Amino acid sequence: MDSVRIVNAKEADDQLIQEMFEGYNAAIRLESDKDTKEEFLEILSSVDDQAQFYFAYTKEKGRLVSGTVSVRLWVDGRVYHGIVYAFTNQSYRKRGLGRAVIEALLSHYPDECWFCEVLDQKGLSKEEIEEEEVFCGVTCVEREKFWQLMGFRKVDIDYANPGLGDENEFGDVIVYNNLWVRTEKNLQWDALLDGLGAYFLYEYGGGKTSDRLDRATDYIEKQIAGKSVAFVMP
Repeated sequence: MDSVRIVNAKEADDQLIQEMFEGYNAAIRLESDKDTKEEFLEILSSVDDQAQFYFAYTKEKGRLVSGTVSVRLWVDGRVYHGIVYAFTNQSYRKRGLGRAVIEALLSHYPDECWFCEVLDQKGLSKEEIEEEEVFCGVTCVEREKFWQLMGFRKVDIDYANPGLGDENEFGDVIVYNNLWVRTEKNLQWDALLDGLGAYFLYEYGGGKTSDRLDRATDYIEKQIAGKSVAFVMP
C-alpha cells in the first residue's frame, strides 16, 4: 500500500477526480443515492473562502483502493470538517486501509469539529439490512464501531439531510442516516447547526440555498430547541 495522500480537490487532475468519483459511487448500494459525474463536479466547483473540498486516498500497484471526499468549512471563527464519502474497494476491505486514510486525514487537519453521516439501521427493514450488509461486506454494527474507533460519537437526535429521499412529514429530505460528531470541546447546538448549515449548503446545494435545505434544518431545529448536544452512549 502506498502512503496516504491528501490534496485539495481544486488541484486534482482529471484522472484523480474520475478515480475518486468511481470509487465512492461503487460503494453506494442504491442507484438513487449515487451522483452523476456532472453533479459531483458541480459540488466540487462550489468552493469559495468558506468551503474547500479535499481528497484523501491511498493506492496499491497504481490503483486507487481507498479514499475520502471531505469538506472544510470556515464559519464564525470555527473550522468544521465534514466527511462526505469514505470508501474502500470491495476487493481490499478489512485490511485497515479505510482506517489508515481516516487517521491520516484527522492528523493532517486539527479541526475542532468533525462530522459524518452513518446509515441508521433502525430506519431499514430486515431485508434492506441484509442487502446492505451483503453489498458492503460489513454489518451496520461494525460500521458504527469503526466510527467510534475513529473518535466519533452518535448525536442523540433524529437526523435529516437535504438529499432527495422518500416523502415524509418534512417533504422529501433524507432521514435514514445518523449524525456522528468528533470534537474535544463542549459543543452547543447553535455552533453545530452553523457547521451543518454550511455543510448542507455546499455538499447538497452546490453553494445555493433551496427549500429542501430549509426543510432539513427545520427538521433538526424542531427537536433541539432549548437542548444541549447529547450523544448516544455505545
